[in-house]
Amino acid sequence: MGRNGSGTVFLTYCNLGCIFCQNYSISRLGEGYRVSFEKFSGIMVELERRGCHNINFVSPSHFVPHILKALPEAIGRGLTVPWSIIQADTIRWRR
Repeated sequence: MGRNGSGTVFLTYCNLGCIFCQNYSISRLGEGYRVSFEKFSGIMVELERRGCHNINFVSPSHFVPHILKALPEAIGRGLTVPWSIIQADTIRWRR
């Protein structure tokens, strides 16, 4: 929806281990870098500032506590776009 796309945030070391993963270097090899909660919040805000219409976290199950800790700060810094979790490994943490 919209013209500027989704703000997709890939998180490393997915726990699914799919054989034909299109994000193998991120999900299995850990390509990426560590960021503080403050930086993580800033990334979300910056994606919205650049025109993204939503924030999507990919393979985040093992990062849910981190996302939930960073979101209030991002909202406090102006994040208003909807966000979603993209992974089908469990719905237990959504409850």
